[in-house]
Amino acid sequence: MGSRGAVVALMVALTGTVGGCASSTTGTPGPDTSSTATSAPASTPASTSSSTSVQPSLPSPSTSSSPSRTPTTGTPTPTTSPTTPSPAPFDPYTAYVTVSSLNLRAAASSDAAVSSALSRGDRVQVTGRDVNGFTPIRHDGDAYWVTSGYLSRNRPEPLPASVKAPVRTMYTTTVLNVRVHPLAGSQLLGTLESGARITTAGAVAGSWTSITYQGGTGWVRSQYLTTNRPAPTSPTTGVALDKRCTTGLVVCISKSDRQLRLVQDGKILISLDARFGSEEGPTREGTFTIGWRSKDWVSTIYGSKMPYAMFFSGGQAIHYSSDFAARGYAGNSHGCVNIRSMGGIQYVWNHAPVGTTVVVYR
Repeated sequence: MGSRGAVVALMVALTGTVGGCASSTTGTPGPDTSSTATSAPASTPASTSSSTSVQPSLPSPSTSSSPSRTPTTGTPTPTTSPTTPSPAPFDPYTAYVTVSSLNLRAAASSDAAVSSALSRGDRVQVTGRDVNGFTPIRHDGDAYWVTSGYLSRNRPEPLPASVKAPVRTMYTTTVLNVRVHPLAGSQLLGTLESGARITTAGAVAGSWTSITYQGGTGWVRSQYLTTNRPAPTSPTTGVALDKRCTTGLVVCISKSDRQLRLVQDGKILISLDARFGSEEGPTREGTFTIGWRSKDWVSTIYGSKMPYAMFFSGGQAIHYSSDFAARGYAGNSHGCVNIRSMGGIQYVWNHAPVGTTVVVYR
């Protein structure tokens, strides 16, 4: 094999290593269309009979009234210069502010002067493309710049009315998301583990309760809070952990229990339903470490989304699976560890950095 063939073979091997896995209903991967493309045949010039001689044509006398001016030395100058295509025109559109306060700046810079701020639901006109993380807008006839990512073409859902409530100490009854606003689609601030102690911030809005969180406030679902302190339990009550999971921080994955448990020195921090590969593409067993992570990974082999992917063995990763969330154990992965709880996988992501030990066993 020539040097070029060796390089191509190496690239193919590397692509397969980090391609990632995806959910499957049959356990058999679909065709990889990227490897089946064939090149079109080269065009064939019009054929001439080999037995017929072609006589060269004699040049015709010039009929131009003025002789052409051809340079006698140097490189001929092109008659036309290449043109750079112009960018597509931008069509201004109406957008709405999605956060509680959005600064209006004089320029596309975080150091630019702030004249005032917009509130959630305020309407503006986007007048151009983003520049350095800022979006040009027009509001009340004046031009400004705002931080990109906080505008939407759709009018945001109105926030439920907030009313005062007593400040209390409470406990979470499950892994719980903390959000900026009392809305399910609001920006996520972080997650609380089950049994976490929290202090309410003196307000409720519909089915949401405001709590103190990381020096500020956030909103959580009221139904997952209780005033009763959870009863103390043994960290391994009813759970037979592999001995490799009892020292240090370990992502402990039991195929027989179909559970992923994040364990710190023998104490189970969270336990999540897990789904594995089929017999044709099994999830590898053994002791590994999280080698690299990607919050928004998409499988290069199957084209499936793999949110919060934590790769521990080649292309096998722990990640959230929307298919698992929708169909449960009716399907399987192509070797990855599927998690069906979005809040749960976010908790593991926040607490299991690169280098964390992963143990997979039966």
